[in-house]
Amino acid sequence: GGALFIYPLTANLVVHGPDALLRPYATAGAGIYGWESRIRISDTTQVLSSGWDPGWTAAVGIEYYLRPKVAFDLGLRYHATSGPGARIGLSDRQLRFLALWAGHYVRF
Repeated sequence: GGALFIYPLTANLVVHGPDALLRPYATAGAGIYGWESRIRISDTTQVLSSGWDPGWTAAVGIEYYLRPKVAFDLGLRYHATSGPGARIGLSDRQLRFLALWAGHYVRF
């Protein structure tokens, strides 16, 4: 068994739909992805490796405005990085994953 931790630091461009109660959006961006892998070899031994690699992200989502400046956000984000690959047992060098994002925010 083991664990993989990913730390994406990205800058994104966002395109929003028109102002409305439900407002769709799409994003695209790039940045650097930190990662740390822990693979357990035995009860007392584990292999730890870490690194930073460039990557990109794209997303689509929808904002639901509860009030004019308060919204609930639900989005699906795709991430891809040249990442740890074979060093952590993946079949190729690429690390790709989807993330479901849910949250809220207040605009000022």
